[in-house]
Amino acid sequence: MPMTRLPEAVEGVDSIQSRRPSALTLSMPARVIGSLVVALAGPSLLPAAEPPAAGEAKSLSINDCFKLALEKNLDIQIQRHSTRINDYQLAGSYSIYDPKFSVSPTRTYFDQPRTIDPKKPGEDVAYHQTTDSLMGGIDGKLPTGMSYHLGSVVSSLSAKTFFTPAESAFLTYPPSGIRSLANFNMTSGLTLTQPLLKDFWIDSDRLKIQVNKQNIKSSELAFTDRVMQTVLNIQMAYYDAYFAIENYRIHAAAIDQARKLLADVQTRIKVGTLPAWQEGLFQYNLENLNSDLVDAARNVAEKKSALRNLLTDDLRDWGSADLRLTTQPSETAEHFDKVGAWRNALTKRPDFRQLEIQLEKLNLQLKFDRNQLYPQLDMVGSYAVNGIDPSLSSTVSQVQRASHSDYTYGMVMSIPFTRRAAKNSYNVDKEAKQQTLLQVKQLEINIMTQVENDGRAMATALERLPSLRKSEQLAAEVLKAEIEKLQMGSTTSFVVVEARRRLTSAQRAVLQALVDYNKYREQLSYDQGQNLEKNAITLEIR
Repeated sequence: MPMTRLPEAVEGVDSIQSRRPSALTLSMPARVIGSLVVALAGPSLLPAAEPPAAGEAKSLSINDCFKLALEKNLDIQIQRHSTRINDYQLAGSYSIYDPKFSVSPTRTYFDQPRTIDPKKPGEDVAYHQTTDSLMGGIDGKLPTGMSYHLGSVVSSLSAKTFFTPAESAFLTYPPSGIRSLANFNMTSGLTLTQPLLKDFWIDSDRLKIQVNKQNIKSSELAFTDRVMQTVLNIQMAYYDAYFAIENYRIHAAAIDQARKLLADVQTRIKVGTLPAWQEGLFQYNLENLNSDLVDAARNVAEKKSALRNLLTDDLRDWGSADLRLTTQPSETAEHFDKVGAWRNALTKRPDFRQLEIQLEKLNLQLKFDRNQLYPQLDMVGSYAVNGIDPSLSSTVSQVQRASHSDYTYGMVMSIPFTRRAAKNSYNVDKEAKQQTLLQVKQLEINIMTQVENDGRAMATALERLPSLRKSEQLAAEVLKAEIEKLQMGSTTSFVVVEARRRLTSAQRAVLQALVDYNKYREQLSYDQGQNLEKNAITLEIR
């Protein structure tokens, strides 16, 4: 239905008609004037024109739009994947603490020919040596920064030494003078390395985990902000479409009057009560109104398309459906508490809280940079048990009994001469923190100013409504007066058309102010980070 009616103009027509004699006694000019009066006032009594339907009507309240957007809006779907990506990145960053198993079987063969060392008498005998080994173990890292290795090595050594008949050992290994040797060797042990200064309370791996935790918080806030922006965009698009539809109806009513007026003017020209040249003026007026109506219809289609695109991920689902909006703008006054609105905005706005998280990430980076300024001081230690025997079972038994063992412990310190890289990284991140603190302050000022301006604009739009409605009422009274003067023959039809045009402008001004009030009210709700709460929207981030 149209936003405004013309009760005063309607009452004027009724009173005029009550004062007129019976239509059977009217002269031709009087009947023409009477029909003109009804034509001018008649559209106020008719239902408002509807925009041209593009297809099957689809009624949507603004809450229906919210529900569709939460399921189908592409921006929301895209942002939801970003949140899931951060979840996987955090889970993956813990892989640094996953133990790693390694195994390495090898064979080494060595053929040593006879050699002569001038410093020693005689020759070094020739020998062949084959070593088969199996090395395996588990390496890992603990959240304290300690690294560990738990492993075993089993090797089989077989060797043959070749003596010549000239050597006394030749007779010891008859008949060919070849000595054979076979042994099994096994070592199992644990090695630990614990940083005590650099990389002690934080290292690059723990920094990555902490940053990824903050990234999850940031992505959740980004998702919330995306939904809030989408809700706001839907509200803006909904009211824009509402304005376009009502504006079309106002234009349609005006053009309907213009057509009837032109027909009555043509009748008056035929009976000689108006000069012929006036028809061209009214035809010109009608064509201008037709052009305005075409533009209004195009604007309706564009605004409906803009709203529809926020509600779907596939236009084919909508086919040729034509949106019908069922939610009316509200004229309920909303109190604006500037101090309370500032407090809400600075505690609930996701974009402001995201910048605070960015500051926390810089604090973590500074903590890491400060730690990197310390020298590398590691406590190291190892313990191993050994076994060796020609028999594999005996070798394993020695290891199990820990018959033979060795251990080491101590400290390893490493101090760079300049620490240039660590110092400059620390200074860079200190400057970045100061920069971010200023950005927080800047955003705080911008948010508070935005809240203040939108609150003022909302109040102004509401304050303008009474004056604009009074202007609309006065325009209706002027139209009523011009209709009465037209009946008495003291004015022209063109003056009546101008009065109707002023009324149309007044109706559009009331419509614009009402839509502006609702848009600024929703913008203010978003500014304070409250539009999800206000519309009872619950988020499912994952």
